[in-house]
Amino acid sequence: MHRALALSWLCTVVACQAKSEQAKPKPTPDPATDTVTGDDHAGSAETPDPHAGHGADPHKLVQIPPPFDLKTPPADAVKTASGIAYKPIVEGTGKTPTANDGVKVLYTAWRQDGTTFATTEPGKTPTDMFLYETAGGFVEGMGLMKEGGKAMFWLPPDLAEPSNTKQLPEQLAYQVELIEVISAPPTPKDLAKPPADATREKSGVAWKKVKTSKGDKPRGWDKVSLAYTGWDHTGRLLESSEMHGKPIDIPVEGLPPVFADAVPNLAVGERARMWFPEKLLGKHQGVPTDNYLCFEVEVFAVTRLIEPPKAPPDVAAPPAHALKTPKGVSYVVLEAGGGGPHPKGIEKVKVNYTGWTTDGKRFDSSIPEGVPREFEVGGVVAGWTDVLLLMSVGDTWRIWIPEALAYKGAPQRPAGMLVFDLELIEIIGDKVQFTPPP
Repeated sequence: MHRALALSWLCTVVACQAKSEQAKPKPTPDPATDTVTGDDHAGSAETPDPHAGHGADPHKLVQIPPPFDLKTPPADAVKTASGIAYKPIVEGTGKTPTANDGVKVLYTAWRQDGTTFATTEPGKTPTDMFLYETAGGFVEGMGLMKEGGKAMFWLPPDLAEPSNTKQLPEQLAYQVELIEVISAPPTPKDLAKPPADATREKSGVAWKKVKTSKGDKPRGWDKVSLAYTGWDHTGRLLESSEMHGKPIDIPVEGLPPVFADAVPNLAVGERARMWFPEKLLGKHQGVPTDNYLCFEVEVFAVTRLIEPPKAPPDVAAPPAHALKTPKGVSYVVLEAGGGGPHPKGIEKVKVNYTGWTTDGKRFDSSIPEGVPREFEVGGVVAGWTDVLLLMSVGDTWRIWIPEALAYKGAPQRPAGMLVFDLELIEIIGDKVQFTPPP
């Protein structure tokens, strides 16, 4: 799979959508948490990606007798220059998918020993897959088919799953029936670099509106419902929520930095095309280059939320009277609670908070939603854990967390010292085992 290039935020959102039948995902981890989840579909027995089937227990799958020899393709199979073999069973008459499209298919996949490692056969229910996520051999085979067609593929190891050839260097075989092509959004003609009339931001992002409207614009603390599609400089599709068929709800403050310049300028119904150098994503698969990535984003709705607090006057640095924890988090008590027990490392807590960078830019807050957040004391950044262990219910503290106790320069996270107003509302109780942060 080659989706590792994309933003962790994009990967998380799209993977959640694809696997939860369009359920609303949580688009980013809260900036207080110290974990980032990703999903590359490994282990799924319901997607015709060779890597997916290897993690499944074949004894739990229906074993389907292969219609042809799995080791030696028949003499009349088509051999392509890349090394795959293709045997049409039923000729289709509809559309042929491109490498950026999605497809609705029925399929069965076998290892060379005849083991069925993935199949839709038991329920005969077609499954959706997206060719930009799959191995090159499968994409090539699908490109030889038309809607309504049925065929057999034999994929050599380097085209079945190149990253897995050392673990399982074997030819894989598929029987696929192409039910429907899910067309990808059209590829922009100017995706390789921003045009002269694009707005250029200091961040390195350039953008321009490609669809205009007179709808409402989001404020910094509101939530937007949006859809997006992204391409690399060659036109290869990277990610597309639009192909999953449902917009994504995300706070404006939760947008990844490469989206943060354009989206707040879009009214409901407007669409922008954005360009940014690949290196802005930080390290990913391969070596970052100066090539541009191109994304289109469209805003479908704005949800008005409660305005959070503005940046405090002492956001730039802790005042002289601030106290300091042994690990180096500075804090000022804004409001003292009842002086009761402190949270333990194995407990969960309910809190309200707002966070700023030292230049006064707010990057997250629980206030707009009007619902306090719950966190495991040991599951947040080290600076939060350090402070929570000292607080009592009812306390509200302003804290200054050094970068070494916050995100440590992680890509796509707030950088430098972070400032929070943190209110401890409730100690929920023993929930999890606690491993002290380093």
